[in-house]
Amino acid sequence: MDFFKSIPFHMDFEGQHKAERLSRIIITLHGIVGLIWGYAIQQFSQTVYILASGFLLASILTIPPWPMYRKNALNWQPAREGDTAVTSKSKKKK
Repeated sequence: MDFFKSIPFHMDFEGQHKAERLSRIIITLHGIVGLIWGYAIQQFSQTVYILASGFLLASILTIPPWPMYRKNALNWQPAREGDTAVTSKSKKKK
């Protein structure tokens, strides 16, 4: 069970921006190359295969929280001792 707790599942905001940009670039380039190649050999299936490979590559590179996406962590303020969480019900009562 300690193994699963040691795996980081977060990505910072800068990392999210990098991952989004990288996935768009990869899918766009594979789409263009697939369209050109499929048109050149007159096989639409080749276009789909190349685009699918781009989607798979983008998924592998951008979905997991790789260390390159966790470099700019936010420094959160520590919780105060006396504070309790304010719920929406307590706001309505006042």
